[in-house]
Amino acid sequence: MNRIITLFIISLISSFSLTGCDLNKTSKASDKEKYFEATVLAVNLNSLLVEPAKGTTERNSADKIEISTSNIDDEDSLLYLSKAAIGDNIRIGYLDDIKESYPAKINEVFHISLIESDQNNQWARIPMVLIDGTLYYDTGKESNRSDRSQVMDGKITSAVDGTQIPGENNQSNFGSEYQYQFDSNNTLEILINDKWLVFEARSGDGSQIKFGDSWYNTGDLSEETLLWLDWYNSLTEQEQLSIDHIPSDLLDLNKLSQSDDKAAIETKQAP
Repeated sequence: MNRIITLFIISLISSFSLTGCDLNKTSKASDKEKYFEATVLAVNLNSLLVEPAKGTTERNSADKIEISTSNIDDEDSLLYLSKAAIGDNIRIGYLDDIKESYPAKINEVFHISLIESDQNNQWARIPMVLIDGTLYYDTGKESNRSDRSQVMDGKITSAVDGTQIPGENNQSNFGSEYQYQFDSNNTLEILINDKWLVFEARSGDGSQIKFGDSWYNTGDLSEETLLWLDWYNSLTEQEQLSIDHIPSDLLDLNKLSQSDDKAAIETKQAP
């Protein structure tokens, strides 16, 4: 009888020990999960450029952070990404450390959720510059050009507040005295903190919408197509595969995009 009681006590102690280990593992895992709130500055294919909220640890690291979205598999997060817009206030969950660069980078992002949408003021925060009557918007990308000329095409000479849209040529909403060079495909490269950052011209108000793996300027699409895309992006991936009709203006842009991609590949492969 005593032997049975002894075995029972040992079994009970072992059970508590294992449970404690599991709890410790869970605690350690959750300790690695970090969250912060931010405003979306740019929406790209596999990343978002965000401005961390004031007072956050992340804001102390950098005022702009590029967060990778390529490894996110959470359904709610993917649904948000299909409709992500500049000006959105979002909550971001990540695991790794912030990489020091400009913008800073976070690669292991596992969660993104919308806190508040700010569609009416979506261009109030994104860095932009007005040159020769055209607004160029920050893409969150750094140029990799190696054949750069030493001759500058111009310089940003004045600036407005970060909540405003530039109204004069060579004026930005992120500062002045930055030199720039024009590049092909309606892009502009600006030298900021020893890095060439890529800005691009967009039609309309500069906003974009996703279709498949590409992003298109809303100014190039009809109101009916934009409504169709809102509906299409709300479908699951399986449901999207069953759609056999694409609006003609979107189809034309899609073909043009594929043609440009093919030409770019052929140019890279050329001797």
